[in-house]
Amino acid sequence: AGMFLIGVNVAEFVPDPSVEIPLGMMEDHGIALLVVTLTAIVLILGAAFVVIDRSAVSEARARYRHMALHDPLTGIANRACLNDALAEAVSASAALHARLAVAAIDLNRFKPVNDVHGHAAGDALLRGVAASLASALRPGEFVARTGGDEFLAFKTGLADRAEAEAFAARLAAAVRRPVDWEGLSLSVGCGVGVALFPQDGDTPAALQTRADLALYRAKG
Repeated sequence: AGMFLIGVNVAEFVPDPSVEIPLGMMEDHGIALLVVTLTAIVLILGAAFVVIDRSAVSEARARYRHMALHDPLTGIANRACLNDALAEAVSASAALHARLAVAAIDLNRFKPVNDVHGHAAGDALLRGVAASLASALRPGEFVARTGGDEFLAFKTGLADRAEAEAFAARLAAAVRRPVDWEGLSLSVGCGVGVALFPQDGDTPAALQTRADLALYRAKG
């Protein structure tokens, strides 16, 4: 637009008297209006392309972030996402002098399902267990798949030990729900080990370690 304005101000146009101007020729103001209109259309299209490009970049970033923080098989949070969420929960609980429970979960009888029915059945079972665990969560609770047939969950705003035990029992009940797969009803059990903040540990790493130790005792 600036180049057009500069151009019409620095150029001088003189009609050639030897050339007959055809009837119906567009006048100067009509040509100017046409050029301005076309310029506006080009600018609008350019702005639209910029907006679309930025939107595509934002969507790509969100998609890659989701992939980085979620388990590709089950769709729930992965260990990286868990570490960030647990660190924030521990920090908030420490600031509020509140309690927190960390529950380590390991499936029982998962290997026989894989051995008898194949990995497709095992994958379907893991997806079903993850969906059951996610649906059993309440406000202030979080669950992630940490690898293989292992999951880890935590609960903030804990009132007492009994509430932690009820949380673990609710998770175990969710794991035991049968999963339908190709006409079969697949089911597993689980062991659950619980560690409490702050008495069992005051850092995310310490709480996960103590929860794993409790899990080993539970399975034993």
